[in-house]
Amino acid sequence: MDVLAELIADWPGPILDPYAGIGRVHELGRDDTWGIEIESVWADRHERTIHADSSTLGVHSDTHFQVPELKNPWDMSYEKTETNVPRPRSLVFSPDYGNRMSDQYLGTPEEQEERERTGKLPRRRSYAISLGRTVTEGSSCRYKFGPLYRATHAKILEAVTSVVRASPDEPAKMGCNVSDFFETKRKGEEPGRVFVVSFWIELLASLGWVIERLIPVTTSRFRDGANSDLRVEAEQIIVAHHTGGRP
Repeated sequence: MDVLAELIADWPGPILDPYAGIGRVHELGRDDTWGIEIESVWADRHERTIHADSSTLGVHSDTHFQVPELKNPWDMSYEKTETNVPRPRSLVFSPDYGNRMSDQYLGTPEEQEERERTGKLPRRRSYAISLGRTVTEGSSCRYKFGPLYRATHAKILEAVTSVVRASPDEPAKMGCNVSDFFETKRKGEEPGRVFVVSFWIELLASLGWVIERLIPVTTSRFRDGANSDLRVEAEQIIVAHHTGGRP
């Protein structure tokens, strides 16, 4: 958080986080941050986080875009209302990595019963366990790293890029915090590194974002579960800019 706060201190605003989660973007020392989050229980934590699907963005004027705001966390097909949001000049976000956090496992029956009785969470960490249910349809958190993960994020980033205000004279800025991880695909095999950062660099470049640098950020990481001794040494913040138009 400290690295991101320092990075974006003088970036042009407004700043948008299309994967807002519980709203940490609003803790980066700026008062012009906006968030979009598909899970209502997380979106409701901050007044400038909108409960919406980031892949639906795209209708906008010179200064604002309209977000089809969701009102029901369980039904993605009901009537939606439009919310006007200032078009961002910068993006800051940390998407899911497609690792075990995206498992839809909710714990053993005993753990779920204990959670219902005492509120104690299962030992495993995941988005679904955090929510107490499987994640909402349309969320990128539903998918492990693979074709569906890549396709979902490509759809979201294409929509988000389309609403960013950018020109050669006033480029838009981006900070994307992602990480590789280790995964064992089959029992008995050695764990292999999953190159999530490379995917994001290629995706952003395909949408016209010019990669400026990578900033490694060392974190403590979770130390439970398989491959706990093989955690990647650092997360990466991909810093990029966009001058408008499509590549």
